Amino acid sequence: MNLKPFLICGKLFWIVATVAVFSLTDAIAEDLIAKLARPTPEQAAWHDCEIGMFVHVAPNTWQDQEYDDHSTPLEKINPAKLDTDQWVATAEAMGAKYIVFVAKHTGGFCWWQTDTTDYGVRNIPWRGGRGDVMKDLAESCRKRGIKLGVYLSPADAKFGAGGGGRCKTPEAQQRYDKIFRQQLTELLSRYGEMFEVWFDGSSITDVGDILKQYCPKAMIFQGPYATIRWVGNEDGVAPYPNWNSLPLARAKSGVSTGPEGNPDGDAWLPNECDARIRSTWFWNTKNANTLKSVDQLMSMYYQSVGRGAVLLLNMTPDTTGLMPVADVRRAEEFGAEIRRRFGKSIAETSGRGELVELDLGRPTRIDHVVTMENILGGERVREYVVEGLADGQWQELCRGSSIGHKKIDQFAPTEVSKIRLRVVKSAAEPRIRKLTAYAVDDAPKTAAPAAADLAQKVWEWSAETTGKEWKTVNIDLTPYCKDACVYQVDFESTSGSPLEIQSLQYVFDGTVLPEFVRKASADTARYYVTVTGLGKPLGLQLVVRTSGAKKDSRGIVTMRKCPPGSDGNTEAGPRVLKAESFKHYVDTFNKNDRETLVNAIPNASAWSWMADNVPRFECPDKQMEETYLFPLVGLSETHQADPGRVCGDRVPASGRLGKSLQHHQLRRGPSYLRRPMASRSEIHGRLRDVLLQRQRQSRRRGQGLQQLAGRRRLRAFSGRRQQGLGG
Repeated sequence: MNLKPFLICGKLFWIVATVAVFSLTDAIAEDLIAKLARPTPEQAAWHDCEIGMFVHVAPNTWQDQEYDDHSTPLEKINPAKLDTDQWVATAEAMGAKYIVFVAKHTGGFCWWQTDTTDYGVRNIPWRGGRGDVMKDLAESCRKRGIKLGVYLSPADAKFGAGGGGRCKTPEAQQRYDKIFRQQLTELLSRYGEMFEVWFDGSSITDVGDILKQYCPKAMIFQGPYATIRWVGNEDGVAPYPNWNSLPLARAKSGVSTGPEGNPDGDAWLPNECDARIRSTWFWNTKNANTLKSVDQLMSMYYQSVGRGAVLLLNMTPDTTGLMPVADVRRAEEFGAEIRRRFGKSIAETSGRGELVELDLGRPTRIDHVVTMENILGGERVREYVVEGLADGQWQELCRGSSIGHKKIDQFAPTEVSKIRLRVVKSAAEPRIRKLTAYAVDDAPKTAAPAAADLAQKVWEWSAETTGKEWKTVNIDLTPYCKDACVYQVDFESTSGSPLEIQSLQYVFDGTVLPEFVRKASADTARYYVTVTGLGKPLGLQLVVRTSGAKKDSRGIVTMRKCPPGSDGNTEAGPRVLKAESFKHYVDTFNKNDRETLVNAIPNASAWSWMADNVPRFECPDKQMEETYLFPLVGLSETHQADPGRVCGDRVPASGRLGKSLQHHQLRRGPSYLRRPMASRSEIHGRLRDVLLQRQRQSRRRGQGLQQLAGRRRLRAFSGRRQQGLGG
């Protein structure tokens, strides 16, 4: 029998199949690349600035406070020594490439010649009422090549405009909209090209036509035309991972913040980290001792610019119009330290693909690696490792997730002859703009951002006080909100039926700001509230009722500051779960179908955080660990006293969590439970197994290759799990 035709057909089949597979792979890759969010050329140029300088001065500078109460007579406001050349020289010395000047803060005072109000520079003694700070600053910036931006507050107390420029009546709104549009037109048309425009707290006045006519290339902070977003705190700290993209719907809200970053988002909206060199935005006579040290400023730099964001550092003139000498000197020292550390590299390279190598020429001591992506092609790296070659062996120096415009990694001084960037996970072929090695030597280790403040109880409910009919409740948050940032609000049921929430709105100075509230997920009673301004009464307005037939419905509402990079995006050290929260989760576990982790931690990102951090997770104390953690992983409180006992009686037999536990053979008491327990880390390891399983279930909602890959990883994980202790 002649087999040659069959062999030829077989070869042709494999050739066609191979071509088809590669074509499919290419098509999938092209589709992924096409979906990547990308910056505009103007956004990319803004990223390259890395540092900007904020300038705040207003009548409240003369009042020793942060908000203008209109108590200072205009004839008392006379910044006789005001020198914008000094301001710009300070910006230049600290490495800032642009300045954003607060031309009008919430009090309504205007620092340029405008016909829209009598509350402004034209009615003060300075230069006989003919001075124009915007004009002076624009000329100073042009002389030194510094870009100019402007802050025009939509809120204006002189015209009764609250947050976002909202007025109390349609007539007042129409009148103020006209004034605000005129003010913006004056600022954008008289002083040359604007690099950035700030609408602090967003704006409800439609100014799209004005922006398009006078500054189509400017970066817009907040509002419906935003091209950059607020990081969500005033500490100069970006979340990590710091993803520059997010869903388009949130980008259009005009009030999205840093923690909302999503690597799969379809809109590029990078973070600007506004921060203060003193403890306040405006100069006052009481805060000279709050001037930040160089080390504090460098820590801020690492956690903003070093995470791919842009740092906007505030400098504030005093009542003479000059920036204080000590502040100027500190800004100069800050800029000098940045240049000392990163002004000259040991070596650098660029490249494409999953492996980019940098040859240092000889064994060299290094302690920093700076990596930059070519973000014009999108943010492609999802996970990476930097390794160094020492004594012929590659060893890990650092690892991370997002890179974006820039990622600064600091590690213990190590002598290596080569370094390499190994991309572990990416959305498309990585494009590395720069891989650079530095030896800083005496740089202190950058401190991790502080964890969130402890939760504060702001309200409590009961069936008697709330009732079964819809009821409006106002919660005053003024005593609890000390900083402008994103706050996490949780409704925690302590007994009986949960609270039904029809609506939750944020209210600032009597103005309802619905866009500043977002729900964590559809099936949770957690909300995020963005507070952009202080100095006025603020709170929550709820419409609620108790649900179900039970009459013992009780619970509390707690609030806390979100840590930098909430939803798991933080580099803080080991987390200690508060005892009451730990007990609450496990009590719910025992009561509500024994699915506490599914109900109490409903979203995939929280599961991801738990799975990633359980090895670093600390219970409040040994008793809490034995009473609440052990049962979750199939161990009773008496296990340590009786290692031979099979401990599975308190683990759920049904439900999603129960199935996860059964999958890991914890419920039936596998053999490794019948021998002495090695350590608490073994227990943590078993809990990690459960969380990893739940995390995979949450993430396995994709399609096609993602689903297939998820099943393969799970099978591989299960195989490894059955081969050993898995602790």
